[in-house]
Amino acid sequence: MFPPHVPMPWGFLLPEKAVHMPKSDIKHFQKSYIAEAKALAWHGATDGEIADYFSIGLQTLHVWKAQNPKFHDVLQAEKHLADERVERSLYQRCVGYSYEGEKIIPPTAARDLIRIMTKEHMPPDVSACLFWLKNRRPDLWKAAPEAKTEAIDQTTSVAPIVTDEPLPLSPVW
Repeated sequence: MFPPHVPMPWGFLLPEKAVHMPKSDIKHFQKSYIAEAKALAWHGATDGEIADYFSIGLQTLHVWKAQNPKFHDVLQAEKHLADERVERSLYQRCVGYSYEGEKIIPPTAARDLIRIMTKEHMPPDVSACLFWLKNRRPDLWKAAPEAKTEAIDQTTSVAPIVTDEPLPLSPVW
């Protein structure tokens, strides 16, 4: 969707200008930043990571968003798309899914390399299901049921039992 030089602060290719540009040189917003920020947000970058990419502080990024509605709207839309992809992926882990794969049988002296197209199935993941349900239906799937505690009547006091008889060593049945 985006060109191969799309900047990513967490391991993807970074353009030369972002790596070597001092903070003081990019304090002012430029319209060209919209496309770069769009690519970062589409890949799931947080506001802090976007600010780091532009070598600015988080507060400056917030000022840019307040002063440039198009910049703000692009970031919001792309972050929403990234969130939807994660939700869809989590849902697929919850219910299971199938995908096409390839098995490779190494060559031997008698035959060449063999490639076989396969259909693989990923079964549902219980942990993903619990995470989904605890967040989507907390009323039914909360971690631990709340213990009901009854108020103790503070007006009733219990006096210790005092006797001269020794206590039995074992219970009498």
